[in-house]
Amino acid sequence: MAEIPILYDIVLILGISILLSLIFQRLRVPSILGFFMAGAIIGPYGLSLISSSHNVEVLSQMGVILLLFVIGIEFSLKSIAAVKNVVLGGTIIQLAIVILLTAGSLMAFNMELNRAVFLGILFSLSSTVIVLKAIQTIRVHHGLAEKITIGATIVQDLLAVPLMLLIPLLAGEAHQNGETTVLLFLIKVLAILLLTFLSAKYIVPYVLRRVILSHNRELFVLTVVLICFATALLTSWLGLTLALGAFLAGLIISESEYSHQAIVQLIPFREIFLSFFFVSIGMLLNTTFLFHNFWVVLLLTAVIILGKGIIGYVSIAIFGYHPKTSIKTGIYLAQVGEFSFILASIGLTYNLLSNDLFQLFLAISLLTMAIAPFLIGRSEQISDYLILSLLPRPIKKRLFRVHNLKKEHELEHQLFSDHIVIIGYGLNGKNVSRAAKYAEIPYVIIEYDPLIVERLKQENEPVIFGDANSPMVLRLANIEKARVVVIAISDLVSTKSIVEGVRGLSELVYIVVRTRYVENLNDLLLLGADEVIPEEYETSIEIFTVVLRKYLVPRTIIDGFVNCMRHNNYQLLCAGSNQQDGDNYPISIPDMEIVSIKVLHEYSNVVGKSIKELQLRDTFGINILAVRRNNQYITNITKDLTIEPDDVLYVFGKRYNLSNLSHFIRK
Repeated sequence: MAEIPILYDIVLILGISILLSLIFQRLRVPSILGFFMAGAIIGPYGLSLISSSHNVEVLSQMGVILLLFVIGIEFSLKSIAAVKNVVLGGTIIQLAIVILLTAGSLMAFNMELNRAVFLGILFSLSSTVIVLKAIQTIRVHHGLAEKITIGATIVQDLLAVPLMLLIPLLAGEAHQNGETTVLLFLIKVLAILLLTFLSAKYIVPYVLRRVILSHNRELFVLTVVLICFATALLTSWLGLTLALGAFLAGLIISESEYSHQAIVQLIPFREIFLSFFFVSIGMLLNTTFLFHNFWVVLLLTAVIILGKGIIGYVSIAIFGYHPKTSIKTGIYLAQVGEFSFILASIGLTYNLLSNDLFQLFLAISLLTMAIAPFLIGRSEQISDYLILSLLPRPIKKRLFRVHNLKKEHELEHQLFSDHIVIIGYGLNGKNVSRAAKYAEIPYVIIEYDPLIVERLKQENEPVIFGDANSPMVLRLANIEKARVVVIAISDLVSTKSIVEGVRGLSELVYIVVRTRYVENLNDLLLLGADEVIPEEYETSIEIFTVVLRKYLVPRTIIDGFVNCMRHNNYQLLCAGSNQQDGDNYPISIPDMEIVSIKVLHEYSNVVGKSIKELQLRDTFGINILAVRRNNQYITNITKDLTIEPDDVLYVFGKRYNLSNLSHFIRK
């Protein structure tokens, strides 16, 4: 059988990428660098092991298409709409400042205006791919900084399309009918948006519903993939980018009730093809050029990262957001994006970049993308350090003030005592506050998301705007006189810092902490937490509690079993645990069950017959506990009760007997 060249390339790329990624992961280095390194090794400037670079580019394009498609599905217009001003305004301000500063700096070194502006455009864009991968790695998706960043990168990707139209203008090759070209472009965009709206509202939901009703999983996957690639192809025919089409296709799917299932089905494909994207970028790098110009590249990389980080911070801070949100957003955006490579390739054909300048841009961009996962992974610590360590005391005091001064005055002078302090107003924090309100227990909420704070103020909730890492904010909540502190935030580093801060202010307050994983339990207890509730094991306990109830285990035995597990720090659920504690509760599982059986049609063996005629106890060894008829429950079961079609029978007995009865009823 003849060898297939693309199969050879795929095996080689995946083999080397997996090996390097595993090594990097063991060294606690982001595995994404393994893909960059693999591309540099096997590419034309490395060992030239790839027989066809075009095949790799095609596979990488599919990765970008699938990534933007899934982003479109997950893209919440409502959540982004809440921060639309900063997403649109902040992004435009950030791009403008980067372009102006870059162009001005390069022109000071005698570079032509058009090339300087073009390089400013290239460096202004940030990477949607890198940011999303890094945010997924640190498991933070729904924070304010993350929402702003994802919205900003999407806006940048959309702006990349009109920026492509500027390249001929910058190169001095614009046609006289440029106005007609721009008008035609706008007509195409409006046509695509109209088609997207109609598809999302009417066409796609109908098609997906018909496919879902077929109960054919493979057909569903094929339909979703077809929508993705067909929309991308359509936008490409109209002169727009494939990536934009994929994003719009995702938006179309997101409006249907089947969007979550589509994401689940496509994630494995996205991860595979995305790896080829990172490899393809690594293949572009001339390692010899990087070696000879290493210190220049390193210096310029530092300037780009620091400059984009500061500009990103400023562009968010001017909208009045908390400095921590602004700093984290600046860190997230401090790299060069994948669309810059597309623009650079086009600029190369228009002689806006020389080969050396292209390689310099490529080396700097790749280094910013390689460093980005490190910075994003430590964005929480970096922002905390900058706020708590470097800023002058008067500025820090001003930063942590409550927005509404009247509300701040009320909170400071409110005699909070024996109250609950709730840190973080996510789902858990919200539930705690509702329970406290119901039980008439005084409480105060600490939250640093200004949108949530504004909403809570409108609802007249006692809320303090600020970062709970600050002792000043904790004192505003009168932490010394609180009985309980509930820490319900997702970030582990901040949680540890807050536990230490609370314990430093009060030895008596009872600290309850929610964490994702049980492996964090001992660390938090050592820092001073009194109760640590790991989500992964509490979920397991809840599931098993439901299971035990299904087996008719008495509630007192179930409660004893759950208390035993919690008392022993969940050791009973830990892998390899062979604990035989005397406190363990023996659980005796009854061989009985309660089930519901529906009488499906009028021809059933039981329809029209009374309980006395059926003699279910003598024949099957079961008892009828209740009958549901027309949404009414009949609990007084007499011998004269007659079974009707569509009745639901609630019966009690042994599983084998219940199975026999079910077959008898449904014949």
